[in-house]
Amino acid sequence: MMEPIFNSTEHALRFAFAFSTQQFGRSAMARMYAPPGSGRGLGGLDGAGQAGMIRASVEKLSPAQQRVLVVRFAPADLPCACGHACCSGHAPNREWAAALEWLADHTAILTLPRFHVQQVMQRCAGIRSRQG
Repeated sequence: MMEPIFNSTEHALRFAFAFSTQQFGRSAMARMYAPPGSGRGLGGLDGAGQAGMIRASVEKLSPAQQRVLVVRFAPADLPCACGHACCSGHAPNREWAAALEWLADHTAILTLPRFHVQQVMQRCAGIRSRQG
């Protein structure tokens, strides 16, 4: 019986959003000397394929659901090896930042006090009636 690659959906999502495009497969010599059954075969092209399949499933969700998963499971910053003197060794993850900004823009109305929400809704209703 085959063992599942991931222990949970959370584990699979964390893997897919953190998978680096800079990973490379092991050499033939490294594979030959690796103990049988070690690892889960998720390096190089195998890992990229698995991450791609998980991300393809995520893309079938609504835009809001996709962005919630990105913010929840993707790292906020990625390792950086640019070597510049000003580099801290980490760079912002643009996908994560864009998803967080989108969510903030689309949920801001939910965080406003009640009277502000009513004012915003009345203003929107007024704009719609003038356009129609």
